[in-house]
Amino acid sequence: MLDLTADSVAITQAICDVPSVSGDETLLADLVVEALADAGHLDLIRDGDTVVARTNLGRERRVVIAGHLDTVPVNRNLPTRFETVDGERYLWGRGTVDMKGGVAVQLKLASELADPAYDITWMWYDHEEVSAELNGLGGRVTELDDGLRIEPVGLTGGPWRAYADHRMATTGAIIGLAVPGVVVDDIGSTSKTLPQFTKLWEQMLA
Repeated sequence: MLDLTADSVAITQAICDVPSVSGDETLLADLVVEALADAGHLDLIRDGDTVVARTNLGRERRVVIAGHLDTVPVNRNLPTRFETVDGERYLWGRGTVDMKGGVAVQLKLASELADPAYDITWMWYDHEEVSAELNGLGGRVTELDDGLRIEPVGLTGGPWRAYADHRMATTGAIIGLAVPGVVVDDIGSTSKTLPQFTKLWEQMLA
């Protein structure tokens, strides 16, 4: 259970010590819902492993504050611990910087700000750290040990990184045929296998 009456550092340590690598955020999302369940000034909504908490005070304006629950893979950096560097005490471990420290502050404020000047929508979402080539266009793809789980959703435009790989560049271009606004960062990498790719593509779309 998360104790949101504790100080922000203690809350940070508590949520960091709950592993939540992208695709495995369920336990942390459960704890967030449980911690805010008794906050009478908030309406709670859960969508998968995304948690939304809203005030509904009829204010003229609304502010949205969001943070992600997931981290990149753990690399012998959990559980967290305190270390001293140059005489300063630091909390060390996966998620302490990006971005569970921020989530801890948000959760504490969400529980305590019962009468804010503006209505507030707090959102803690999943899958932030899944690589952009999978979910950067709004997709819902989860990496599994033996494959991928793909949930059909509409995509949106955005940057598509080719990683200097002609196959990735070509894939981005093809997706762009169906999704307006896709921008491939290195279409020139297609020259590895088809030097005239750009010219042929422009002719095709003319």
